[in-house]
Amino acid sequence: MAASDPAQILRTAEGQVPGVHRWRVGAITITAIADGYAPLPMAVVPQADPAVATELARKFYAPEDHLQCVINTFVIQTPTRRIMVDTGFGALGAGHSGKIWENLRAAGIDPGSIDVLYITHGHPDHTSGMLAIDGSAGFPNAELFIHQNEVAYWGDEAQASRAPEEQKSWFDIFRRSVAAYRGRTTLIDRDGLEIVPGLRVRELFGHTPGHSGLHIADGGEQHLFWTDIVHFQHLQFPRPDWGVGFDADPAQAIKVRSAMLDEVSTDRMTISGTHLVFPGFGHVRREGDAYAFEAARWNYES
Repeated sequence: MAASDPAQILRTAEGQVPGVHRWRVGAITITAIADGYAPLPMAVVPQADPAVATELARKFYAPEDHLQCVINTFVIQTPTRRIMVDTGFGALGAGHSGKIWENLRAAGIDPGSIDVLYITHGHPDHTSGMLAIDGSAGFPNAELFIHQNEVAYWGDEAQASRAPEEQKSWFDIFRRSVAAYRGRTTLIDRDGLEIVPGLRVRELFGHTPGHSGLHIADGGEQHLFWTDIVHFQHLQFPRPDWGVGFDADPAQAIKVRSAMLDEVSTDRMTISGTHLVFPGFGHVRREGDAYAFEAARWNYES
C-alpha cells in the first residue's frame, strides 16, 4: 500500500496526539504530562447552586450532566535536576486516566532519570502513579519530598476510620506508595523550603492538611504551580466560594483559593494546576468580584 493512500493516512491519524506540552521559566523547563481525566458527579461540588452550575456549564461549553476532573502531572528540568511533580492515577487508572507512562515515553522522559519526586498531597490522583504495576517504586532513582502533615494525616488510623467509606482505600494507597520510597524520603516542614535551586514550597493548606504547591523562579521570571487550588475551572473561577467534597478543611480551602486568585491576578504571574484543562498553563484575571482563567498561548519556543 502506498504511503500516500488516504485510508492509511486516516488510520495513522486516529486517536489524540501525546499529552505533552512544555513551558519555560528562565532556564527551567516545565513539561506538562497528561494522566487523563476522571468523570465525576456534580455532587462533588456541594455548595454549587444547580441552576447556576448549569448556566456556567453552558457559558463555558462544559458538560452539564457531569464534571470532568482533568489530571495533569509535571516534569521540571532545572540546569542540574529533573523533578517529577505528582504522578496521576498511573497503574490504577482506568478508562480515561492512567496515561502518565505512555505520555512520559512520548516526551522522551525515562522514569529512571527522575531524581526528585515531589508529591503535593496524598489524594490517589496524585500518588497512585508512584508505584509501577508490580508495586515497586515507579521512579527508582528519585528522592521523595512530601509535607510532614500529609504523612501524619494519611498515616493516622483514627483519621482513616472517620473517613467516608469511599475514601478509606485512599489511606492504604498513600501508605503503600510512600513505603516504596522508604529510606529516601525528605519531609517538608516549612513554607519556602527550597527543594532544588529555583523551586520553593508554597504551603496551601486546606484541601488537605499538607497541600503544597511550588514557586518556580529563574532569570527574573516566576511561576506558581498551585496543584489543587481549582478543580473545575468553569465553576470555581467565577465562584471561588464553591469547594469540593473532598476538601479536608472546606473553609480554609476557600480562604486559600481566594488568596491565591488575588495574588496571581494582581502579580500577573503565570500559573499551572493539576486540574486545569490540559496543559494547565495560563493567567488569572479579575472580573469584578470573580475571576477568569486565560489559557496560555501555544509556546513555540520550548
